Amino acid sequence: MESLSDLIGAKLKFYRKKNNLTQEEVGLIVNMDKQYISKIEKGEINLTISSIEVMLVLSSPKKT
Repeated sequence: MESLSDLIGAKLKFYRKKNNLTQEEVGLIVNMDKQYISKIEKGEINLTISSIEVMLVLSSPKKT
């Protein structure tokens, strides 16, 4: 059974790729290191509110 961290990490990766962004670009957007973004995507760290903020930023519709 997948943990919540695994599920959220997979969604983060999905939205990042959907938006054609690298981990480094996401890190710059949300002021986090790309290694931290990688660990979130792999479910290797406990999630924080900051981690969830990444998901919200990536899943929000882009303003044109």
